[in-house]
Amino acid sequence: MADVGVIGVLKHFPGHSPTETDSHREVASIELSREEFESTNLQAFRVAIENGAEVVMMGHLYYPNIEPVENLPASLSPTMVNILRDDLGFEGIIMTDALDMGAVLNTYPIEEASVIAIQNGVDLLAMGPNLSFAAEQSAMDTVFEAVERGEISQERLDESVRRSLMLKAEYGLLDWEPLDPETATDRIRTDLSQEAIISLFEAGITVVYDRQNFLPLRLDDQVAIIYPIGKPVIREECSTYLPDATFQGYSFVPADWEYGASQAAARNADKVVVIAENIAWNIGQKSLVESLAADNMIYVSLWKPYEHEVLRPDTPAFISAYSTRVEAQSA
Repeated sequence: MADVGVIGVLKHFPGHSPTETDSHREVASIELSREEFESTNLQAFRVAIENGAEVVMMGHLYYPNIEPVENLPASLSPTMVNILRDDLGFEGIIMTDALDMGAVLNTYPIEEASVIAIQNGVDLLAMGPNLSFAAEQSAMDTVFEAVERGEISQERLDESVRRSLMLKAEYGLLDWEPLDPETATDRIRTDLSQEAIISLFEAGITVVYDRQNFLPLRLDDQVAIIYPIGKPVIREECSTYLPDATFQGYSFVPADWEYGASQAAARNADKVVVIAENIAWNIGQKSLVESLAADNMIYVSLWKPYEHEVLRPDTPAFISAYSTRVEAQSA
């Protein structure tokens, strides 16, 4: 990455493995002894740092056998920053993972988390995509006020600013000027990136379970496909492979008549493919899914791979596509 002018970020220190928890939702706890940690996860980071890593991202990860503060994620931990600086000799930029994740916000307001991270030696804060601008502004104001009160020293700030400027200088970014976005497609081989994106999504489609061997679907199957009407690519692609299938679309927030239409389509089918975006969050879509008989359902998640947690346990098949992108729909 560095060879083509891209600043790579090594992540997520001190290592996600082994954990069963997603830090987007809550602090992920890693039950490794200090000896196990040093011979596995820490060793991996040591090798990468020795080979030139310039930025390291701290994960929202809690190591109870190493971290003295209960449930304190590494992203806010002076202990973990010191391991990175002192034990591994890392002199580059340390940044947080997104601070809008549940692992942080469940316990710390964004303002408090921002101050703690900087106080404990982090150079760069990732706010994350789900914070409002008002929340980001409030975090910046709080950091500024903490500096004015002396809770964050000028020396602490200077360390981080110096690292940032040195890295920008190395990559020729101090005199950087933005390129014209109107000419972006002339400079970027979008055809090549599109091929890569399509192949990645096709390789990534996961049949999480298929308890009654419903898959693959066959031409002589009587199939109903219940799908979000905002995702027309699904119907276009499925029509190619299953021209005799029955299609029934529904709105992002399903209307009353769409429940009846979906149920009617499902009643006349042997197998029902139900495609939804995020039923753990979208209560309307969840209600529509639950209104359909589960015993012949193949559920497809266009969002997170955790949808099986909110599906009825007798759902025969579950597929994860991980994304609502057009390429994921096609895959």
